[in-house]
Amino acid sequence: MRYYEKSKTRKELSSVNYVLEDYLLGTTVTRGYDKIKIVGPEAAIPQFRHQINILKSLEGRFESTLFDIKQLVQADLFDTELQSAKELLKHKFVRAAGALAGVVLEKHLAQVANSHNLTLKKNLTINDLNETLKNNNVIDTSQ
Repeated sequence: MRYYEKSKTRKELSSVNYVLEDYLLGTTVTRGYDKIKIVGPEAAIPQFRHQINILKSLEGRFESTLFDIKQLVQADLFDTELQSAKELLKHKFVRAAGALAGVVLEKHLAQVANSHNLTLKKNLTINDLNETLKNNNVIDTSQ
């Protein structure tokens, strides 16, 4: 259905084919000597409602898409950091590799907790995050 512009093939105006262009022009159709209104600007209300519903549905989709993009960027960053840890380990920098891998794990666990709306204190350790996730049944012992 067209919401904005009137159809070039429209032969007569009715509440079924009244569009927002008609509303903006203030188009009203009357008949007879008494000028009984057949259709007027109020016929655009359903089109406005359709547009509002479309916009409302897009809001959730937009938020979901932003979340997906954030997840992809974060995963790529984690992969890069883990690759750096592997390179450090390959060159016998065991402590540095372990520290970097630990930071990645800590960030990941914090992100999992946030995605499950768990309240976290500041400066939690990997163990604290792990226990919080286990206690809230997000992960089990084997994970």
